[in-house]
Amino acid sequence: MRKINVAIFCMGSSGGSTEVAVNLALSLRSRGHDCDVFAYDGSQQERLLEYKVHVHTPRSLDYPIFDHIQTDFGFLPVFDKLHKRRPYDLIHIHYAVPLIHVMANLREIYGLPCVVTFHGSDVTIVPDLFDVSILSRLLERSGATVTVASKFLANRVTKVYGASPDNVRIIPNTVAPEYLREYPRSEEGPPYFLHCSNLRPVKRAGDIILGMCCMRKRVEFSGLNQMPRLKIAGEGPDLPELRVLVQKCRLEEHVEFCGRVDDKTELARIMANARALILSSLTESQPLVVLEAMAVGTPVVCSSFTSAPELIGENQERGWMFEIGDSHQLTDILARLLEKPEDTPAVVARAREFVLLHHHPDLVAEAYLKYYEGILGKG
Repeated sequence: MRKINVAIFCMGSSGGSTEVAVNLALSLRSRGHDCDVFAYDGSQQERLLEYKVHVHTPRSLDYPIFDHIQTDFGFLPVFDKLHKRRPYDLIHIHYAVPLIHVMANLREIYGLPCVVTFHGSDVTIVPDLFDVSILSRLLERSGATVTVASKFLANRVTKVYGASPDNVRIIPNTVAPEYLREYPRSEEGPPYFLHCSNLRPVKRAGDIILGMCCMRKRVEFSGLNQMPRLKIAGEGPDLPELRVLVQKCRLEEHVEFCGRVDDKTELARIMANARALILSSLTESQPLVVLEAMAVGTPVVCSSFTSAPELIGENQERGWMFEIGDSHQLTDILARLLEKPEDTPAVVARAREFVLLHHHPDLVAEAYLKYYEGILGKG
């Protein structure tokens, strides 16, 4: 394939959509292609600079009467300057909202082919906030093609946004290289479970704390040697309520709030030493944290959100599932992991093999390059 130049737009802050966009940018650059990342902040710049990928933020309009103008407009002069210097072949946005109108404007001005990657919030949260019909019209008007990470997302994008099934391509999410390495396991200290998220209501992290409360009672009246700990990595709006819940359950000695862990190597190390990663969400599309845990060889225990069987397996051959909100069922699974650790290696091995076969950065990058080639060939 000829060398291409891609403009990738994403949110820029921490989160799955930005991680997917950044991983793609790194993979494209490592294969000799050009790309720039456009984001609302420069938080990913340090990581990307090693590969000579630059993060461009919106130009601010430093004049009092322009205070009300959103920063989205500021992307246009930045893009124009770079496009004149080294023309882009294609625009790829991650998150339809809020970036689809930026893409539509760029498409109108420059006539470049566009790709929209829909993420979970596009189909689970946004439709509850406002009428998405205008977004559907923008999508149709731009002539953009659509990618999603899972069958669940493909079905939702077709239903919610009216996208043609023929225009929606499933290309899985990928994991960062840091999660594909081997990490030493430490037996020091009490065993711990890990929850990692942005602590929004949809993550239902309180269910895990209630599960730990049930676990403490089980430890008191069973043969378990010691009470395991729970580490919660992340920050978000639910954090104050979660701290209060820990106090109410008298779990201060057993629950540790780690804050946001931005260093991927450090997070991978914490994850690798956990007895299990727990995800208790109400809904997810294809959560990166599950793929990352599978990659480092950590058992995954997750709620039965809509796309869970695509990752865990219909017969739970790659992990364990519990009903959403059922803390007692969660406790049963966690206790079994502690009591019968010999049952986990086979599950962990199948999970890691699944990631390497379907979510390895090289495979996903090649899938996107082939997809881009088809789009550019049509032009």
